Amino acid sequence: MLREYALDPEVAAASNPSFLTLSNLFGFDRGRVISRFPGNWVKHAINAVNEAEEIGDLQKHKLVEAIARAKEDKMVRSGRPFNPGLPDWLSSCREEHIKNPFDAIIVAENNGGGAEVISAEDATDESHPLVIAKRDAVIEATGAAIATTLNFYFRSCRELYFHDKYFQLNNPKYRDTLGACLAEVPYEKRGEIQCQIHSCEGRVAPPRQFQKDIVGKLIPDGISIEWFHWKEKEDGKKFHDRYLLTEVGGVSLGAGFSSEGAHQNVNVQLLGPSVYETARESIDKGSHVYELLEAFRILSDGTIEEI
Repeated sequence: MLREYALDPEVAAASNPSFLTLSNLFGFDRGRVISRFPGNWVKHAINAVNEAEEIGDLQKHKLVEAIARAKEDKMVRSGRPFNPGLPDWLSSCREEHIKNPFDAIIVAENNGGGAEVISAEDATDESHPLVIAKRDAVIEATGAAIATTLNFYFRSCRELYFHDKYFQLNNPKYRDTLGACLAEVPYEKRGEIQCQIHSCEGRVAPPRQFQKDIVGKLIPDGISIEWFHWKEKEDGKKFHDRYLLTEVGGVSLGAGFSSEGAHQNVNVQLLGPSVYETARESIDKGSHVYELLEAFRILSDGTIEEI
């Protein structure tokens, strides 16, 4: 669903278009993200801006702020090695593109770089084939398909909130999806993420009702899950929609996270800012939209701690 772009850090200092304009193309709600390639992309981009003699101090300040904002909500960890022994950024980028393709490579000027390369100016045309972003998809209702479709979130985000009224760990269909999703979290990030499940009182077993040994094998070492079980208030808002919510955006999953099988489909759609903000606020621990019935933490060995 999300398209991943390699962006030459030197473009941050370009004038046509300015990075202030170009960065508006990207975001988890826009369907496009910038790959941090190399891993210290932000440092290279800021250096390019600071070293550009033609840019005034005020504009430099604005550009550095835009780069910092982009790091927070427009970028993903690339996971590709950078080869400093090659002549330039584009050479290393194209080497990695052969092994693990980007959706496109954006440079200041495209001097015959190849079909996958696009100039920054052309990239501002959202009708360009390399730039068109799909914000929804119909996928198989399997844990593997859900995890693959949303893998950028699991690779890059620190907050992973599963919002599904019927989520339960004594149901193998939900365990299948949760296990597939958590397996996408890079090993080095496991101690950093905050994973939560938000369920609601209804036609489900109590959330603590699961087999410790089975769940213990499901949760990778270093990850714990905070579980919040809610109750709808009389005449209040329904806890119906199913979401994956992160610190940078989210997606809706029409049929939820249950792995029903390849013969069934799930409609997946990127959330716009207002829907995302409303959904996040409604499950905040201090929220009064729903009544919080219980909250607890599941460790990676399946044991429970009170919150």
